[in-house]
Amino acid sequence: GKHMSYQIMEKMVDWEDDMDKLLIILPIVGTCFKKTHWDGSKKEIVSKLVLPKDLVVNYWAASLEKCERKTERIQMSRREVTERINQGLWLDVKLPDAPVTKMDKIDADRTGGTKPGTYDETTPFMILEQHCFLDLDDDDYAEPYIVTIEESSKQVLRISARFDDDGVETDEKNKIVKITPIEYYTKY
Repeated sequence: GKHMSYQIMEKMVDWEDDMDKLLIILPIVGTCFKKTHWDGSKKEIVSKLVLPKDLVVNYWAASLEKCERKTERIQMSRREVTERINQGLWLDVKLPDAPVTKMDKIDADRTGGTKPGTYDETTPFMILEQHCFLDLDDDDYAEPYIVTIEESSKQVLRISARFDDDGVETDEKNKIVKITPIEYYTKY
């Protein structure tokens, strides 16, 4: 318990601030999420606030854990994307010079004449991190993966497993019976 308290209060710099924000937003919005995971770029465990507008799930999902596909929308600067590519965490893909947003596609008359600002090197990319099930090995069983995509170019940046050895159940013939995915999101 002491070690976990140390990790949360000392090692996770933003944990307390994010939790305070969550507790203020929760009565207004009705639901919020915390995403807790190992961040390969920071080389530490992080726990960050995810607002409901940034986590897309199927309306009919019985629970967050049973949802077949969850997509988190993450704004990320070109520098942050480049850092992940340079660290070898993401594929080295050609990204567009300027990300295209949905506002670009909306008629200016319908938005009261407002237009998005001009693009520069600080304009963030919209990164989609999809927690889903894919059958990449053609064994007729979809395993849990995380697929990271840059929205405007539709470039896949990374596919990573969302399970570990402890989550793989096999039968006596060593055939996979079930894979339990690692859950990153906690619903509040």
